[in-house]
Amino acid sequence: MNRSFAVVINATTKLGMQICHDLAESGHDLMIAAQSDDIFEIQRNLEVEGFNVEAIKVSLSTYRGIENLYNVLTECPSVDTLVICSDIYGGEVFLETSLNDEIRQINHNIIAPLHLVKRVLADMRRRHKGKIIFADSDEGKRFSIQGPVQKSTRAFLDSFCQEIESDLKDSGITISTRYQQEDIIQKIHDYAFKVLPDILRSIQRD
Repeated sequence: MNRSFAVVINATTKLGMQICHDLAESGHDLMIAAQSDDIFEIQRNLEVEGFNVEAIKVSLSTYRGIENLYNVLTECPSVDTLVICSDIYGGEVFLETSLNDEIRQINHNIIAPLHLVKRVLADMRRRHKGKIIFADSDEGKRFSIQGPVQKSTRAFLDSFCQEIESDLKDSGITISTRYQQEDIIQKIHDYAFKVLPDILRSIQRD
């Protein structure tokens, strides 16, 4: 049986590493990408655990970088799950931050992800199958310094996912910004329908 194939972007964030591990444990082969050499350490750590992982270092804030990444993906198995983790954060006070930094935030957190989604989503639609998740970092210290541009990029992605739902109706494709909530719901589902019945049966036998 063919294994599912997942791609995790910005996999060197704390949440990105957790998602990589979750997906690998659930039976996915992985392609992981980031802008730093740390991505290869993540690859090695996952391979030590016996998981099948490919890694690529690529610019994730430029048109050329995203095109290069997508060209690599065309040589891989079809993407079943695409997770894009945001990791570019700005300061709290808009007038005290650099315009170049904020443009970089917008490119990295909105333009580049939509560029990649546009490419991958077309492939998923042809197959009538796929999942796309925009996952925000869970690093608490960064939440405390989110500025207006960071918050606005997140709001844009929330709105985008809601608006595109009608395009994806009955397509077999889901798109969301709620990785962690989905993970919690899945754990509750597994406990309610798998673990708990086994516990009850064990009690009844005793």
